[in-house]
Amino acid sequence: MKKYLVLHITGTSELHLSKIRVFLQEQTYIEINNVFYISSSKRFKNSFKNDLFDNEINFILTFVNIKTGGDFEAFGIDEDKKSKLEKIILSN
Repeated sequence: MKKYLVLHITGTSELHLSKIRVFLQEQTYIEINNVFYISSSKRFKNSFKNDLFDNEINFILTFVNIKTGGDFEAFGIDEDKKSKLEKIILSN
């Protein structure tokens, strides 16, 4: 797998989790304790991120591309924690 997403859902309901599963029905993924590991393209990541924002789902989303590097998005977490996570994930 050369491109994938790691999506961690924070402080959410079963309704939000079911919406995410619907968004992912066409994707290859595995879910473990509100964390989704998704085989993905950057195009899917961008549209999926918008779906998460539109549904006000609290999340931490990391996109990994073995060739070009990664990307990071978060919603509904403390700005200080978001900044620290971004530094960890994107520091290379």
